[in-house]
Amino acid sequence: MKVCSQAVANEIITLADKNNTDLSTLKLLKLVYIVHGFSLALLNRGILNNNYDRIEAWKFGPVIPSLYHEFKHFGSNPIRNFKSVYIDYDTEESKYARLKDNKIKEISELVWKIFGNFSGHDLVSLLHMNGTPWQKIYQRGENNPIPDSLTKEFYDVFANKVVRKNDRGE
Repeated sequence: MKVCSQAVANEIITLADKNNTDLSTLKLLKLVYIVHGFSLALLNRGILNNNYDRIEAWKFGPVIPSLYHEFKHFGSNPIRNFKSVYIDYDTEESKYARLKDNKIKEISELVWKIFGNFSGHDLVSLLHMNGTPWQKIYQRGENNPIPDSLTKEFYDVFANKVVRKNDRGE
């Protein structure tokens, strides 16, 4: 099943809305990246559409530029509606990207359950820690790509620890 970061972003927006939680652009971008990392680790596949998505190491952490440009107009204000749209070329209609992959939905829900109450700045701090893919790639003034191989290597350890803790109810 084809997945894209826009569909994951809309799923996170839905989860925030269901939980009555404000969601800034910064927080959304970090949560989508974490879903990507968990997906690489747990399913051995990511959420990016390789035609236009990639992850870069920006000053405030990992960013998918295509998502940033879709949501940046919200600034630090709460995101109140879906923004990620695609064209259905069969019907020529604009539609919101929806997540149909149940495994990625489950990962999105797990990531929300664990990190949904973190602020965007808390997530930046988490993703800036020593040993993270961002920390290994970031160079001031450059937006270098973060390879999926590096993200997967990190999340193979991180996600599996978190999932084991979550399964034990900790």
